[in-house]
Amino acid sequence: MSNDLGTADAVKTPQKKKRKPRDLSAVHARRKSVDPDRAEKKNRPTEFPRPLGKRGPKPTQIDWPTLDKLCHIQATLSDIAGWFDCSEDTIENIVLRDKGEKFSEYYCKKAAAGKISLRRAQFQLALEGKNPTMQIWLGKQLLKQSDKAEITGANGGPIQHSIVEQLKDVSLDEAQTRMHLAFEAIAAAKAREIQQN
Repeated sequence: MSNDLGTADAVKTPQKKKRKPRDLSAVHARRKSVDPDRAEKKNRPTEFPRPLGKRGPKPTQIDWPTLDKLCHIQATLSDIAGWFDCSEDTIENIVLRDKGEKFSEYYCKKAAAGKISLRRAQFQLALEGKNPTMQIWLGKQLLKQSDKAEITGANGGPIQHSIVEQLKDVSLDEAQTRMHLAFEAIAAAKAREIQQN
């Protein structure tokens, strides 16, 4: 035998011993002697304390009148999901399952009733005269009224700029003096108007 590790003589692998199959008849005989009813227990059906139902969490229940009211006041899908303590997908799936339509379609139907109620209340306030701001707003929205004042010249034509025409042949210093006098006249007229009111 050499000390060189590369040779086959230096490293020998031990061979595993094969196990003989164990005779289990003695073990089975002891079990029968300890519990003679063991064989009968194996053949009996297993009894469960309760019947097995569907697994998973219980399905979320939706109170439909509450959902309708939330749609009526224009609550968003995330608001509705928060109210029922579930996800937005759950609300969409329940509406699809129970009502047979997409949530967006169901929401549009119920939200339209809320818009009608709001419009009715606005009209009532406006017609009773309790809220002039509402009257003005409804007039602008529905009757296309506006606060915009358009200034036109004679017979609806453009405004004539006569001052500019007169100042064409005047020197710059004289034009500035005339404009300064015009502004003073306008300021004095406004001051008189404020004193009269």
